[in-house]
Amino acid sequence: MRNARVKLSLAILALAWTGGSLGHWSGTEGRAFAQQPTAVQVDPAEAETVLTGAAFAPCDFQCIPAPFAASGGTAGPAWYFQIEGLALKRDASRSQMFQAFVERVWTETDPPGWEATDFVTGVLGTGDLHFGFQAGARALVGHTLGQCSAFEVSYFELTDWSEEAAVRDATEFIQEVDGNGDPTLTFPASLFSPFSEFGDPSIIGLDYNNLAYISYESTLSNLEWNLRRWILADPRRLTASVLVGGRYMNIDETFFYQTESDVPDPQGATNEVTTDTTNSMMGVQVGAAFEFFVDTDPGWWVDCEIKGAVFNNDASQRTVYVHDGVDTYQGTHPGRRDDNITAFALDLRLNATVLITPRLAVIGGYQALWVDGLALASENMSQDVNVLTSGPPTLVEDGKVLYHGPHLGLTWVW
Repeated sequence: MRNARVKLSLAILALAWTGGSLGHWSGTEGRAFAQQPTAVQVDPAEAETVLTGAAFAPCDFQCIPAPFAASGGTAGPAWYFQIEGLALKRDASRSQMFQAFVERVWTETDPPGWEATDFVTGVLGTGDLHFGFQAGARALVGHTLGQCSAFEVSYFELTDWSEEAAVRDATEFIQEVDGNGDPTLTFPASLFSPFSEFGDPSIIGLDYNNLAYISYESTLSNLEWNLRRWILADPRRLTASVLVGGRYMNIDETFFYQTESDVPDPQGATNEVTTDTTNSMMGVQVGAAFEFFVDTDPGWWVDCEIKGAVFNNDASQRTVYVHDGVDTYQGTHPGRRDDNITAFALDLRLNATVLITPRLAVIGGYQALWVDGLALASENMSQDVNVLTSGPPTLVEDGKVLYHGPHLGLTWVW
């Protein structure tokens, strides 16, 4: 976490320095453009010529969102702001099983004897945790730099995905039978843990559980600073822009696993495993955006933006295993592992925008953010009890998550 704070502090210093530079820039060239109308007025009859012929001049308008320039026909303002409400789902690429119901069937064989067949059914795992839409907020501030460029800073945060699931069982498990097929060794429950590979073979103190419980919590925050450059523009039809900048993302997660068993008799056994992971990612990104104007009276348009980022991920996991019941595993066993790895992100936004006034618009759409190279909490809970008790701890760093959902908000220019 200290490294994450250092990175974030450097990012804030960089933003402050950039902001000072932009203030100096906007105080001269920016004001000059604000005083000189430059928006292109396109006759509908000449639209095809403008789009295809030599008369098409890239970036012949003030660099605010182009439909605002198209609606007003005058020089654009130096600032634009956007505030949105988000509702994103979290979908991991892999699901894991953490408890199974094992049914043992004894069959008489020839020559005489009894053969056991185990039927394993997964009853509790991350697939049972349904991460619904989590509410959050996003804000963006943009500042023009002359006629064809702008600097933008945006931030969004979703503070808490939290899900839990549990299963109980009181099915007698027949461990052994005699020559007549009658039970000689039984246990009071039939839930088995991943520590024994779900009873292959079973382990007293870890298996024969009557209760199993898991919970998962996750948070996501994102900070971006980008320089945007318009490369193609007809304020009444289409604009295209490219961007380059930096991005900081932080994904923190906690996974909790708990079981209870009446074996060994009489005290029984409990197992609790808590795994916390942190992904502090700092990197660079590039992207492009396209705006297609459907109608300029009253004014509405659709746009698509795609961004790709590569990060240095300062990833870590901390696991604490607590066992009560069997001397072999008794006690509290902490472990921690850190590493710097490479992570990637792909961010896609599809929007529709309706102009309310020449300076105010409503924006809504759908966002999909795919991140690869993560240390996910559930995947970093070791399913080897010897690693939990004696180490060395490991870091699983190839997790993949898709965040996706709708957004709705306002854009205001000034």
